[in-house]
Amino acid sequence: MVHEIHTLENRTQIIEDKVWHYTCNSPSLKILNKYGIDPIGDKYNCHDHREVLLIPLKVYHKLGLVPTNDMNVLTIQSESLLKKLDS
Repeated sequence: MVHEIHTLENRTQIIEDKVWHYTCNSPSLKILNKYGIDPIGDKYNCHDHREVLLIPLKVYHKLGLVPTNDMNVLTIQSESLLKKLDS
């Protein structure tokens, strides 16, 4: 089966002091709250409001990641960060 790209995919970007990131693998609200990550998927009519996140840059730095302006690298960093937070 071919994966259909969600209209919000491939848009990860740094906005001020946060990273705007779409994911289908979000951790629980408890973990998001613990790290100050804002779930904003409801603003984009997502089924689960945790599908779009605003992740503070300080969370990346805390885990030794240096966010980049390269969208592809930033997407991988963001998914990696979410997995680390959830483990």
